[in-house]
Amino acid sequence: MKELLLRGKRDLLAWMRADCRPLSAAEAAWGMYRQMPAAVREELERDLEALMRSR
Repeated sequence: MKELLLRGKRDLLAWMRADCRPLSAAEAAWGMYRQMPAAVREELERDLEALMRSR
């Protein structure tokens, strides 16, 4: 903990006090993705790759 920057220390203390750590949108999506069947995950990966290429 000593090596964390001040912002990291503040975040860690807030998580300790709240007894939870809020997830970013990407982390929440990852959690949902990991619970899906493999075939669905493969389809979602292809869809995301296509979406990124279209931008």
